[in-house]
Amino acid sequence: MELKNQILKIADVAQRNGHVYTQDALEKAVANAQERIKNQDGILGVLGEPRNEGSIDIAEISHAITNIRMDGDKMVADFKILSTPKGNILRQLLEAGITPQFSVSGFGTVAEDGTVSDFELVTVYAKDHA
Repeated sequence: MELKNQILKIADVAQRNGHVYTQDALEKAVANAQERIKNQDGILGVLGEPRNEGSIDIAEISHAITNIRMDGDKMVADFKILSTPKGNILRQLLEAGITPQFSVSGFGTVAEDGTVSDFELVTVYAKDHA
């Protein structure tokens, strides 16, 4: 099962935590992620927010990011749902008509005003809409 055109971030819009990802920061993160996808046949994603910054728990893997791009000011990605225990949960949710929200986890420099620069994407995770 594949999921297409999922919006991950919108440039220059404040997040709930006050962070603002600039267009430049997102474009650079996308370029780096595209290179990783090309060299690794995808970037692994997880169901639920990663517990450890900078790494993912292999038991939580649910999908692979197969394509990531900028569409104007939006960071957009496509996913392949994997046949893992967490992937099967994600697939069942999607088959029931429930599409979780997808978000990014990574590293960056956060200025006092909340602006994020030098962002490096680690993974994309599926979460509830709350």
